[in-house]
Amino acid sequence: MGIITHESGHAALAWFRRKFPRCDDLNDMKYEEELCYALGYIGKEIEDEYKQLIAQGHWAADITGKRDEIIREFDPNADILMMPKVSGG
Repeated sequence: MGIITHESGHAALAWFRRKFPRCDDLNDMKYEEELCYALGYIGKEIEDEYKQLIAQGHWAADITGKRDEIIREFDPNADILMMPKVSGG
């Protein structure tokens, strides 16, 4: 099992800091476009991973706010719990 969450923004921030190591102030507007790109890039990677796991037979549940609902469509704002397909008896 794994959890895909919007907390993956930390990965986007890490990517951004590697690409722009001299940017200490993230409020500096000249880097806004690059930061938005980084967040979008990570979001796309997460959605691609989600689709790949669903295609392999995994189940997905939206666990945001203890909703615990099985979902089929990716929601970028949800905390998603991925559960592997169970085979056998």
